[in-house]
Amino acid sequence: MSTPSTHIIQQKLHRFLKKYFLIELYKGLALFLFFSFLYLFIAGTIEYFFWLPPLIKKGLFFSSILVIIVFFIAFLYIPLANLIGLKQSLKTEKAATLIGNHFPEIQDKLLNLLQLQKTNQNSELLQASIDQKALDLAPFDFTKALDFKQNKKYFSLLLIPFIFLLFIKITGKENAFKGSYKRLLSYNTYFQPPAPYHVNLLSSNQATFGKDYNLSVKVHGKILPEQLYLSLPSQSPIKLHKENDSIFSLSIPQPKEDFQFFLLSGNYRFGPFRVSIHHPAVITQTTMKLTYPTYLHKKAEVLNGPRNLSLPQETQIQGNISAAYTDTISFFIDEKIQAYPLNEGKLEIIKKASKSFS
Repeated sequence: MSTPSTHIIQQKLHRFLKKYFLIELYKGLALFLFFSFLYLFIAGTIEYFFWLPPLIKKGLFFSSILVIIVFFIAFLYIPLANLIGLKQSLKTEKAATLIGNHFPEIQDKLLNLLQLQKTNQNSELLQASIDQKALDLAPFDFTKALDFKQNKKYFSLLLIPFIFLLFIKITGKENAFKGSYKRLLSYNTYFQPPAPYHVNLLSSNQATFGKDYNLSVKVHGKILPEQLYLSLPSQSPIKLHKENDSIFSLSIPQPKEDFQFFLLSGNYRFGPFRVSIHHPAVITQTTMKLTYPTYLHKKAEVLNGPRNLSLPQETQIQGNISAAYTDTISFFIDEKIQAYPLNEGKLEIIKKASKSFS
């Protein structure tokens, strides 16, 4: 049963409900941000302290998504659906009670009006009663029963996340907490917690071909390990010799090619460390043909292998030399060094002695 006067009351109720759900939406936004931050902060703190294994991290990651979806539905979707009319969770009788709490003098009249409107009876006396009650309610602005300021206490909760973040920044734990969230995002990857000590390589990262490599390691920290092991690919770990509380060493016999290794102690692994093999220059083959001056009446001769020579003036030298791990070969003649470049590891040289030399 609707009349112009009751239509006005319905409009007032509609404006009241719109403002009510808008306030609920703001409130839901504050609660959604607060509880989402709180949950994510707790999840990050757990990972920060315990360095969870992949299976538990995976469960925590997906449960976080599920919890945030639940928060979104409870705090944002429901009031938004009410606001745009997709859902109506607040009955007009409940709205009348809320309005009556602010305007006690009209609570009974408003409830009575809403009940009369629902009756199926149709009489002039009933219509007159409805119109009279509607006229009595017309001066009141129902939206004044609601105040956006009531949400201040909820938005003040958002100060708590800022306090937490400020505390983390002041204490210098910002990067550590960022790392915990990166580990949660990489939930399938195992991350090793930081060791209470650090390992420094004292020996060179270059070894000489054909010689033993003497590995030397120094450990720094408040807590020092009792044992340290060398881990090479496809080999069982090798225990290092403990020189003192902080120095460990091991001799690796004649490594033939570049290699990398890890150092192990308990559940901690350090590395990889890489060692490159330095190959000293090697002359692999030498052939020298010496053609002596005619006045000596001496036949030409061929010499194999590097050697020191003492030759008379006008002797012609034809040399073929092969070398590895070098780009040049140098000759020391008359107290001078003369270097010659190799071509694909080989050198062919023809030289005539301008004077006697050795």
